Amino acid sequence: MAGPTTVLSGIVKQVLSGDSIVIRDRPVDGPPPEKTIVLSNIVCGKLARRPTINIPNGVVDDPFAWQAREFVRSKLIGKEVCYTVETELPSGRTYGCVYLGKSANGENIARSLLEEGLAELRKLNTPAADKNATYQQLLAAEESAKSLGKGRWSSNQSSAVRDVVWSISDPKSFVDKRKGQQTRGIVEYVRDGSSMQLTLLPDVPGSNTFYNIMLSLSGVRAPVIRMEDGKQVPEPFGLDAQFFVESRLLQREVMVLLESSMNQTFIGSVLHPNGNIAEVLLREGLAKCIDWYLNLVSVPGAADAYRAAERLAKERRLRLWKDYQTPSLPSETSHVHDPNKVSPGMSFTGKIVEVGNGDNISIKSTDGVVRKFFLSSIRAPRPSAPFKEDDGGLSAQRGRIRLLFDVPYVFESREVLRSFIGKSVSCILPVGHRSTHSATLANPDCNSVNLRFGGCMFDSNTSITFVCVL
Repeated sequence: MAGPTTVLSGIVKQVLSGDSIVIRDRPVDGPPPEKTIVLSNIVCGKLARRPTINIPNGVVDDPFAWQAREFVRSKLIGKEVCYTVETELPSGRTYGCVYLGKSANGENIARSLLEEGLAELRKLNTPAADKNATYQQLLAAEESAKSLGKGRWSSNQSSAVRDVVWSISDPKSFVDKRKGQQTRGIVEYVRDGSSMQLTLLPDVPGSNTFYNIMLSLSGVRAPVIRMEDGKQVPEPFGLDAQFFVESRLLQREVMVLLESSMNQTFIGSVLHPNGNIAEVLLREGLAKCIDWYLNLVSVPGAADAYRAAERLAKERRLRLWKDYQTPSLPSETSHVHDPNKVSPGMSFTGKIVEVGNGDNISIKSTDGVVRKFFLSSIRAPRPSAPFKEDDGGLSAQRGRIRLLFDVPYVFESREVLRSFIGKSVSCILPVGHRSTHSATLANPDCNSVNLRFGGCMFDSNTSITFVCVL
C-alpha cells in the first residue's frame, strides 16, 4: 500500500507555459536549487518560438496558449506554493500538482485552468478515471467550461493567437517612435544583472502585436556570465547579480523606457513600482556606473542617483567594491617625481596605440605607460546631440550617444588619426599652459582634473598640439 503523498513547498520563479512551472527553494548563501513541475492530467497550448535555422519562420502560438501562460503567471509568480510529485521520468521531466498557498487545500492550478477553458484534460481509461476522485473534479471543471464556451471551447480561436515580432528591422526608428514614452513589458529572461529579454505588450488598443527584444540597462554594467564549451563561466558576483534581478523582475510586468539601440540590442531603463532596478544594483555593489552610458539615461535625476548609489556601495565596500580603496588626490608637486605622470617641461617618446573619436590619441611611451591625450584648439564631431546655446550647454552633457555613422564626419575624423597608429612620436609639454575641468566630466572620484597643453611631432615638419589629461 502506497504511503501518503509528500507535500513540498517553494516559490514560483517562472511560468514556462500554462502547464509548466519552475519552482525554487529559498536562497541560502547563493542562488537556490529549482525544479520544473509539469501539471498532471492536463495539457495547455504551446507558446510561439523564435525563428531558427531549421525553422526559418518560427512557430506561432497555439490558440489560448498565451492566455493560459498569463493566467498562471499573474496568479503564481513570486508567490509561495506547495506541490506534490506524482511521476518522475528518466528524462528528468517531473509531473505533479501545484496548489496556491502553504497547503494542498489551496487552489488547484490545473482545475482553475480547466474551469477557464485554458487547458484540456488528458483522457484516462474508464476504470482508472472512475476510481480517481481528483480526476473526476477535473473532468467536471472541463465540462463546465465547454458548456459555457470558454477559452479553447469558444468559436473565436484566431483572436487568441498573438502576432509576435522577433526581429525589428529598423531599431533606431523603433526607439525614436517611443522616445520619452514608457511601454509595458514582461521580463522573460535575465541573461545577467544588466541584460534581459522582454516581451513588449501592445500599446495601442485592439492591437495584438507583441515585440520580443533584448535590453541592456543604460548607465550601468553588471558582471556578465559567458558560455564557454557549453558551460557557464560567470565573472565574480555574476550569478549573484543575475539572481538578484531574477528574484525581483523575472516575469514581472514593468515599464520600459527605450533610450537607444545597438543593432538588435536595445538600451533603456526598466522601472518597477518598487523602484529602478539599475539604482538598486548599484546600491548593492552588484553593478558599476559606465560614464558614456550615463549620457543615455533619460529618467529625470537618475544619473545623479546612480552616482550616489555607487558611492554608497564603495563606502560600504559591498561585493564588487570589497577591495576598494578611497583614492587620494595627488599634490601639485607629486607629478614631477611620479614616472607614470607627465608634467610641464617633460618630454618623452612613444608609439600611438589607439585613437578616439578624431580628437584624442593614446600613446605608449618607452617606459610602457599608456597615456591619453586630447588635441587642443579643435574638437571633432561627437556622437551626441548637438550643442544648444539657449540651455547653457546642458544638452551637450546630456546628449544621447548615437551610432558612429549617424553623425557626419565622426568616422572620417577618426580614420585620419587611425592612419598614424603604430608610428613613433616625440612629445614635449611646455610649461605654463593649464586649465581645470569639473570632476564630473572625467573622474567622479577626484575634485578636479588638470589639463595641460603640449606638442606631439611625428616627423620634422608635422606636429599635433593637444591637451594632456593628468
